[in-house]
Amino acid sequence: GNYTRNYSGGNNELYWNQKSNRFPSHRSMNNLMTNPANYQQQSQSSPPTQRRQGEQQQQQYYHNEQQQQQQQPSQSYFKKNRADHRPNGYTMQQQSLDYSSNTTTSEQSNINSTQSYPSGATKTEGVLIDEFGKVYATVQGGPSNPWVFGFDNVAKLLKQIIDDLLVKSEVNWEQIVSVGMVLSGAGQIESQSNLRNELQSLNVDTNKVFIGEDLLGPVPNGGVVIIAGTGSNCVVYNGDGSSKRAGGWGHLLGDEGSGYWIAQRAIKRVFDHADNLKLSRHDLTRLSDEIKAYFKIQDMSQLLSYFYKNFQKDFIARFTQVIAELAMNNDDAASQELFKEAGFMLGTHLRAISGHIETKLYDQGTLRVVAVGSVFRSWKFLKPGFTDALSNGNPLPFHKVELAQLTSSAAIGAAIWAARKHDIPLPNVDFSKCFTTLD
Repeated sequence: GNYTRNYSGGNNELYWNQKSNRFPSHRSMNNLMTNPANYQQQSQSSPPTQRRQGEQQQQQYYHNEQQQQQQQPSQSYFKKNRADHRPNGYTMQQQSLDYSSNTTTSEQSNINSTQSYPSGATKTEGVLIDEFGKVYATVQGGPSNPWVFGFDNVAKLLKQIIDDLLVKSEVNWEQIVSVGMVLSGAGQIESQSNLRNELQSLNVDTNKVFIGEDLLGPVPNGGVVIIAGTGSNCVVYNGDGSSKRAGGWGHLLGDEGSGYWIAQRAIKRVFDHADNLKLSRHDLTRLSDEIKAYFKIQDMSQLLSYFYKNFQKDFIARFTQVIAELAMNNDDAASQELFKEAGFMLGTHLRAISGHIETKLYDQGTLRVVAVGSVFRSWKFLKPGFTDALSNGNPLPFHKVELAQLTSSAAIGAAIWAARKHDIPLPNVDFSKCFTTLD
């Protein structure tokens, strides 16, 4: 997503500027580096205005996708993620890279390169850059949360991405200086150690590898980030090395405000209303019809197999796109209410960590928050709940929140983070310019 709003002072110095009810136009992107190389990305559209007829069949399991990737490694860059079967699917579109033709090399004519792999529950992206930020190759693969898909499977996926990057860029492993792997589910020492061991078993030189959680990609130099994609999370990384998080415990224990959370909540609301357990104040007819159409069922009871027999979280989470369409195109009150509730939960996450944010991150009273994840494409409907969460309760230490979204891949940030961990400065790469903010 590439849509943001500014949060500014008012009563308790907390309210959102009321601009317009439409999604704003995408701003032109600033340079990624201080040298003339430019990074461009196609602008992202707001939630799609018309859903394709005939939803895709239930997806293959992860190990089947892995086998297909291994059979066709050279095609991984061009392979679209399963969520992208819809033209404006609830994942980021393939980026368009436009760099100058100047190839930067080190004094020994070896590319001083860094690789990175940011991941979520849906996809993993790898990128190879040099010390000037020039991108030599980009590769996409399947999801890589080791707790969901297994450490051995994820290690094989990452090894395949490494190989594909080297082949595409015509670079050998000895030229690689550092590798940053910021992965969903890799925030604990245990998971990092397990994944490192699996990579070593595949003959990967892990002395170059730095493993961290997925939230590091958007803020490699520190800051506040909220993720709302398939899952959700919120964290601050302070300059002194301290951090504080709220959420990120997975769909069984958390993920409030995420795509999965919204979809599951919509389905549960229809069940509760039909069972007379908790009546909805809004008409659920259209929402119920869309549930049946998306999952290709005749009766709601047939949903049980999707949740208990053939559970696939990302497939369920993508139903949130349909809910967004109902909210946008059909002015469906039940769907709009779901996004408002999600916005409230995301705002609550930010409030939860507010007391742990170092003051230099909100100089002059403004806190910049990086918003990551396709749920933020429906910001118009998240905003009321997000505002309520920040406006209610004790005053916050900052008076203004500026939401920003990446205009380049978080993989660039992962590469910067890994280089910094390896004590390699990248003075010519200014990642702070890779964001858009809205008035």
